[in-house]
Amino acid sequence: MAFKFNGKVSGDTSDLLIYVGLHFLLILVLISVVTCTSSEERRQMDRSYAPLEKVHTNKSKETPITIPADVAERMLAEVRKLKAKRKNAQDTMSSEAIPAVEKKKKRMIPRKVAEELLSVVLPKIPKNGYVWRNHKREEIAPFRIVTSPSGYYYYYCKLFNLKRDTWTLAVFIHPGKSISLEVPVGSYELRYAVGDTWYGREHLFGPRTSYYKAEAVLHFQIVGNRVSGYEVQLYPQPYGNLRTRSISPNEWGSDEQGGE
Repeated sequence: MAFKFNGKVSGDTSDLLIYVGLHFLLILVLISVVTCTSSEERRQMDRSYAPLEKVHTNKSKETPITIPADVAERMLAEVRKLKAKRKNAQDTMSSEAIPAVEKKKKRMIPRKVAEELLSVVLPKIPKNGYVWRNHKREEIAPFRIVTSPSGYYYYYCKLFNLKRDTWTLAVFIHPGKSISLEVPVGSYELRYAVGDTWYGREHLFGPRTSYYKAEAVLHFQIVGNRVSGYEVQLYPQPYGNLRTRSISPNEWGSDEQGGE
């Protein structure tokens, strides 16, 4: 039997078998090398993806951290202290900053708020014609007090009994208003205080109070079957007949309730 190989024919079959066997072994070696290479690449790929799989596994199996109850209470107490200190510091800063801001810029507040604040600090202004009495006698003599229609000051007027050295009656008059009342028969000195802000009978119109008195004594008396009285106009007149002068707070006298 003859074989054709590389264009040559050899009759020696043993050489042919050796040649074929060597080629077969070479093919097996190449296949094993390729297999080893692919296995190595697969292992390298597996190693490259292994950390991702491991991280994912660890994340899903995380265990919560436990803290003893007493330690947790102490931690919460410290947190509360820090919050309280921070709040106190903020309050101090804000309260200290308010005057500085107000000094630099004047801020207007609503009228209703201002009235509420003043009502707490200042006493209520008496109505026009409100009377305080320091006697128990009959009031029959007419007395009228007129202020300037264009005036803007309040008046606190009182009749001072010189004989008894005490006040008999006091009346409050609003700016530009007039009042009419009756007083007990007697001789009195008219004293009056003027101002724009009422602080009560103890302080009158505060440090800006102006004190005056009439130089003439007012005699309220009964003449026959008639009772004489007065009308006093407390503003300058071209031909006025009642002179007034300024007095000191000491000359004003006390407004305490004592009775005649």
